[in-house]
Amino acid sequence: MKYDGLVIGAGLTGLAVAYHIKKRRPQDNILVIDMKSAAGQGDTAKSGMMFRTFFHSKHNLLLADTSINFYEHVQRNLGFNLDMEYIGYLFLFSYKDEVKQKWIKETLNLMKQRGLKYKIYDGKELAEKIDINVEVEADAEAKIMRLKNIDFGVFIPKAGFVDANSLVNFYEHEFLRLGGKIQFNTKALGIRIAPRKKLGIPGEPYFWQESRATGVYTSNMQIKARKTIIAAGAWINELLDPVGINPLVKPWGTHVFVLKAKSSSLRKLLLTPGFNSQNSLPFTILPSGIYLNARPKENVFWTGCDDITFGRPFRFEEEPPIEKRFYEYGLYPVLSKYFPQFINVHPSSAWTGRLDVNTYDQQPVIFEKNDLIIVTGLTGNGLMKADAVGRITAALYMGKKHAELFGGERVEISDFGIEKRSVERETFALI
Repeated sequence: MKYDGLVIGAGLTGLAVAYHIKKRRPQDNILVIDMKSAAGQGDTAKSGMMFRTFFHSKHNLLLADTSINFYEHVQRNLGFNLDMEYIGYLFLFSYKDEVKQKWIKETLNLMKQRGLKYKIYDGKELAEKIDINVEVEADAEAKIMRLKNIDFGVFIPKAGFVDANSLVNFYEHEFLRLGGKIQFNTKALGIRIAPRKKLGIPGEPYFWQESRATGVYTSNMQIKARKTIIAAGAWINELLDPVGINPLVKPWGTHVFVLKAKSSSLRKLLLTPGFNSQNSLPFTILPSGIYLNARPKENVFWTGCDDITFGRPFRFEEEPPIEKRFYEYGLYPVLSKYFPQFINVHPSSAWTGRLDVNTYDQQPVIFEKNDLIIVTGLTGNGLMKADAVGRITAALYMGKKHAELFGGERVEISDFGIEKRSVERETFALI
C-alpha cells in the first residue's frame, strides 16, 4: 500500500496534523495509523485537559492563543461541543524568586501585546479569597522543605478546561469527512529506509548513498508513503533511535492524584467564588510547582506537579506504575502546609501519564529529514497547542517556509526545527 502522507499516531497532535494536511491537500491520499483500537487512547487519554495563555516564550504564547481561539471557533461556530470552560489559572509566587519575577514581567508584557488580560493579587487578598496559608516560612517543617511564602498571584482568565476526547472526535470526524483514512490496531515497528537511486547492491542503502524514509514496517505489512510523519508522543524515540535521529526529547511519566472534597472546608475551597462564572477555584499552581485542579462536577480535586527533578530517571514505560509515596512524601506535606484543609486527606484514585518532554527549551520540535517529518516535544502542553502545531506541520509537508495559524498570524517553520532553531527557552512549561 502506498500513500502520499502517512501519519504515525492517532492522538490529538497526529489527528490535527492529518486534518490540516487533508484540508489543504484534498487530492492527497493520507493514512493515519495507531497501535490502539481507537483515536486518542495513548498520551492524549491521560491529558489533564487544561489550557492557558500564560507562557514566557512568545512562540508558545502564540501557539496556545491561536489554538484556543480555534477551539472556541469550533465550539461556537462549527457546532462541535468541546465542553470548554474558562475557569482561569492562578499562579502563586514569592518575592524571593527574583529570576522568576523577571520572567513574569516579560510574560505579562507579551500578554499585553496580544491583548490578553490578567489580574495580580497580593498575598493578603489571596489569603482572604481562597483561604490559603500564605506565610509558611516560619513553620519548622516548611523550612526543611524550603517552602516559600506566597507574596502575590497572577490570575489568567483566558485559561481553563476543554474535553480532550471531544477535541479528538472533532479532528477525527473532519479528517474522515474529507476522505482521510485511519487504521487502528496497527503498530509501526520501524521506519523503512531506501536509497533515492537504487543500485541493486545487497544491504543498501549505505552511508555514501542518498537515502530517504519510504514508510513503515508493521507486524504483517509494509506501508509506503511519499512523506512519513511521526506524531507518536512518548513512543517517538523507539522509532527514531534506530534511524539515528535525535529529536531533543525524553519520555517522562507523570502522576495525577484524585482527592475527594469530603469536608465542608474542602467543599468551600472547591466552590471559591469571584474568579469565574462557575464560581470554582481556578487551576492553582503553588510556588513549589504543585498544582490543584478543582473539579466541582465530580466533587474532587486533581493534584500533581512538575516532577522532573534531579534523581528521577527518564524512561519509557507503556504503563508507568503509580508511586503512592510520591503523594505521601512529596505532594501531601507541601500541599497541606499551604492548604491545611487537606490535612489527613489521601487519594481516592490516581493515574499516570506519559509525556514527550523537550529537555532543551521545552518548545515543540517540528522538522523534516529525508522525507521523514518529526512532530514532538510538546512537553505536556500538547492539547493547548495542537491546532497550531498541526498547521505548522501541514505547511512543512507542503514544502512551505511559513505557516499561517488560525486568525492569520504567520510563523517561520524553521524556528521550530533543529538546524535553524530560533525559539526562547520556556520557563512556565508546567509539565
